[in-house]
Amino acid sequence: AFTLTSRTYVPWSQAAPEGPDRVGAPPAARAAVSDTVGVAIAGPSGATVDVDVGLPAGVDVDRAALAASLAGRPVGSWRVEDGAVHLTGVRLEGGTMTFGVPVIATLSGRLLSGPSTVAMSDGTGELVRVPQVWEVR
Repeated sequence: AFTLTSRTYVPWSQAAPEGPDRVGAPPAARAAVSDTVGVAIAGPSGATVDVDVGLPAGVDVDRAALAASLAGRPVGSWRVEDGAVHLTGVRLEGGTMTFGVPVIATLSGRLLSGPSTVAMSDGTGELVRVPQVWEVR
């Protein structure tokens, strides 16, 4: 018997994303200081999407402030876990939605977030944005 194993690596570039999702790290994040990650989603008007906002380890979400930020918005449900905020059933009224994710960095240094994704709720398409480097002072 013979076995062949092949591995291929493809580098991810930090180019600006193409498509419906714009998720940005705070421009001057500071440890132990509240900040906001801006999220802007664009897509077909009336579409329903699921959004995952990737965060680095050591960045906590202020759940009460996030609930206030999402109050009155067309979001089916949301949950927070280590390294991500998940929103399901986001209805794009007028084709766009912007909101902020309030965060507090508990670590300083160069941190790498997880990827952010926007996917149609019916599973027909997905856009993935590469992980971002956060410089936290």
